[in-house]
Amino acid sequence: MVHTSNPAQPPISASNLLKSLYAQRNEARVAMLKRQLEETKMQEGDSMDANLTKIKHIKEQLLSKDEVISNQLVSKVLAALPNSYRSFATTIKLLKRGKESFRFDELVSLLLQESQSCANRDVFHSNDQPFVTSSKFNG
Repeated sequence: MVHTSNPAQPPISASNLLKSLYAQRNEARVAMLKRQLEETKMQEGDSMDANLTKIKHIKEQLLSKDEVISNQLVSKVLAALPNSYRSFATTIKLLKRGKESFRFDELVSLLLQESQSCANRDVFHSNDQPFVTSSKFNG
């Protein structure tokens, strides 16, 4: 038993005190993780894979605290994409309207595909330079 300094309050058991302290700590951790998720923004040129890995890690930590955010997660990820993904995000939002739910893992798969397509287009366009030859005629 843990005695309180206030004689009007009954003694608190150690296990109840620990549960109370853990619950407060757990709530603070959940709030911090949600804030991290809100602050996660992908910048132009950032790795999609690294960005999604960070978001997955936060999601897993929230799930370990019995915090379910799956319905909000797709919207948060789409809102955090850079301008180069705006048309992609708009398309997904339109698709999402017709569906009851759009799962996070579906979005991850589509984002990774889109990221690879963008990278392939960049390589294609950088190789799309005029081919110049020079020839010397000895005549």
